[in-house]
Amino acid sequence: AGNERFATGAVTAGTTSGEMRKALVKYNQAPHSAIIGCADSRVPVDTIFDATPGELFVLRNAGNTCTHAEGSMVGSLEFCTGKLGSRLIMVLGHTQCGAIAGATATHQAGGEVKAPGCALEGLLQGLASVAKEASDDLGPGVSQEKLVSHAVKVNVFNSMNFLLQFSEPIRDLVRKGELDIQGGIYHLETGRVEFLGRSPRQDELLSSKLSLPPSMAMGMVRTSEDGTLEPKVALKMLKDGNHRFVTGAPVLGKVDRHMREALALKGQAPHTAVVGCADSRVPLETVFDALPGDLFVLRNAGNTCTHAEGSTLGSLEFCTGALNTRLIFVLGHTNCGALKGATAAYLSQEKRANHALDVLLNELGSVVSEAKSQCGRNATADEIASKAVKLNVFHTMNFMLKHCDAIREKVRSGQLEIQGGVYDLSTGKVVFLGKSPQESKLIKGSSSVAPSLKHKIAVFGDTFVTGELHVVLIADALTSATSTCSVNEEVRKVRTTADPSMAPEDALELLKAQPQEPKKAGSALEGLLKDLGSVAQEAADELGPGTSSDEVAAHAVKVNVFHSMNFLLKFSDSIREAVKSGQ
Repeated sequence: AGNERFATGAVTAGTTSGEMRKALVKYNQAPHSAIIGCADSRVPVDTIFDATPGELFVLRNAGNTCTHAEGSMVGSLEFCTGKLGSRLIMVLGHTQCGAIAGATATHQAGGEVKAPGCALEGLLQGLASVAKEASDDLGPGVSQEKLVSHAVKVNVFNSMNFLLQFSEPIRDLVRKGELDIQGGIYHLETGRVEFLGRSPRQDELLSSKLSLPPSMAMGMVRTSEDGTLEPKVALKMLKDGNHRFVTGAPVLGKVDRHMREALALKGQAPHTAVVGCADSRVPLETVFDALPGDLFVLRNAGNTCTHAEGSTLGSLEFCTGALNTRLIFVLGHTNCGALKGATAAYLSQEKRANHALDVLLNELGSVVSEAKSQCGRNATADEIASKAVKLNVFHTMNFMLKHCDAIREKVRSGQLEIQGGVYDLSTGKVVFLGKSPQESKLIKGSSSVAPSLKHKIAVFGDTFVTGELHVVLIADALTSATSTCSVNEEVRKVRTTADPSMAPEDALELLKAQPQEPKKAGSALEGLLKDLGSVAQEAADELGPGTSSDEVAAHAVKVNVFHSMNFLLKFSDSIREAVKSGQ
């Protein structure tokens, strides 16, 4: 009625008297509706609804959006509907919205949304998904005017859905019938509001949980007593978790004593194994808003697998075998330092392998080479490194399928999925890439020769080693199944000019020595567990006879920590020198 009066020029709100103002001060406010509107000066919300002071609780920003679950918009609405008793929320868009027009123009031009350099850019960045959704709805060839018009409507429903997804107080009131959320579009040309009604997704969103991991919604964490999750369910949990992280509605941290006790007593049952980068800007549990027990996390510089018998693959075999996890997710990220370093080394034709870092960068050289080829001759180093991020994700996925029989067989039989994604440091969003384009081809084959052989690295299963040309297996610098740095005692470092001179008598002894036959390990997991055997033996020796297996296992945890520390001090010259110098 108020908008009709405004549109027909029959407004009644008029001037506010002194008595009215005093009443508002004395008795406080009791607005009948809360309005989320655009900050556009052509859309004065109180005026277009012919409202008097005290009737409307008005929130306005550019684009009438809700982008952060813990932000002022949602918090203000919870205050209005909770403390003030308002029973209607109206999300109001308007025609010719400048914010929407800018987002759709960028989308149609095929441009990428830039990293937010200020608060306004961050706000408009959230409208990029609205432009894409509107474009997908209408299809190709649509005019800019029609696209903007439809995007305005999409944005109204998006804001309504946001409230229904991420505010438990608002959801609860709507579910009880004590609150209604409606949408509308104000037409600048006529002055009339087109009332859109409720969100088409309202029933769906209200019947679902608060977009939380299922276990959290029940007040519990995942343990070994939980059933195995299908890959598609696990993937949805990753997507939902990242969405909560981006929108500022995390549940991380809401872990109580009972949850911790459940994890300790009942064991883990992670729904996903994630191979990510060690970069401090990409905390995986935070990015996916995951609770303890949700994710089995492996991290190293460059989210890569470089050795078929290393601790990364061994840990993945453990997770997908013993823990029955059915999804492996490889996550790269923008501005990856490892790939930038590998790109610089590749372009300078520099190839050294004196330290573990050099080996890692050299291993990434093939990815950089492919990226350079795809980018073209005149591509900059930054462009090549950026392209390499996505290629490296697929490279790691392909490595698992090529060099791990256990993982490949599980994928082939449908028991396991391997998917990839790229985390955008600027937006916090994960772009989900899906499966490797080469997966169907790779799962039909058998294990190929590990890349380590190309660099004359002897590992479990290799048979070419002769004499003293044994090399050390560089341990993956990651959070592995047992935080271990594994090394095969049957392999030694190949001699290079970086090694000190050898005394003649030592050289003679080496010439006389007989080569050891490398032992065969059935899988990467067996190799990993074999390395831990010495840890368990040392723990048992220290505790003495009559000790229970649980006591040995508990003590072995501490022994293993020191083993990993000692490994770094023994086998990394650069780390040892830095420690020695106090750096």
